[in-house]
Amino acid sequence: AKSFGERLLDCPRNSISFGITLDNLAVIEDATESKDYLGAKSLETRQIRLTKEKNAQITKFGSMLFTRCISGTRIVPRSEVKTISGHTFEGFGSSHDDFPYAYMTAACAVGLGEAEMNEFFVRLDKSL
Repeated sequence: AKSFGERLLDCPRNSISFGITLDNLAVIEDATESKDYLGAKSLETRQIRLTKEKNAQITKFGSMLFTRCISGTRIVPRSEVKTISGHTFEGFGSSHDDFPYAYMTAACAVGLGEAEMNEFFVRLDKSL
């Protein structure tokens, strides 16, 4: 995590997986000060569009992991909002609505050998 400018999440009550922030994964120039960023006139609309663009890149990372045969991971974009059957979910997929980071989790399987663990990190590095 550190070599990519990210950090390991401190989750002392979770012994079955680990989490890594993904805040530096989506590198998008913050042009929200521009008067017409992504066709949006108001600052609030520009910020919403910037967040959606970053979340799309972070979600794409999940598909990159899948195509490299990395299973047991979950990618959670920051401030994701989903409406399903008329119910709106703030912070969709996260532990709580206002979690301050985009992050990924990876399962720590019982019986995972050192060779499998090393291969996981090689594939993860190639994806980042």
